[in-house]
Amino acid sequence: MIDNMVKSLLAVQNLPSYTWDILVEHSTLIHAVTRLCPTHKKVTVYETGTGMIPNLDDIPPVGCFAIRFLDKFDRKDFKLSPANQNGVFMGYVTLRHVFGAVIQVRSNAYVTVRHNVSYV
Repeated sequence: MIDNMVKSLLAVQNLPSYTWDILVEHSTLIHAVTRLCPTHKKVTVYETGTGMIPNLDDIPPVGCFAIRFLDKFDRKDFKLSPANQNGVFMGYVTLRHVFGAVIQVRSNAYVTVRHNVSYV
């Protein structure tokens, strides 16, 4: 099931094949928030593990445009550097021991963002 989800994301969004690991973890999250738990038939796997009802509107589609708002300390020059960084949303995963939204900002350059991000 998850492998078909990853294959379709790679094909539909025209993503490079080396991003499969990011897409597998994001697809596992989507699977957990949408599938019913095998032991508790009235709740999802996510609800069983966390006790919270998932809000699917908070999960943007893979491949959408994402904007990361930079703090002053992340900019090289406080006055002349851009105040945001744009990229492509790849999914919610753990990258470099940080869980958050992974955004591809350049070819082969990824940023994990926990806060201050918007999606179009």
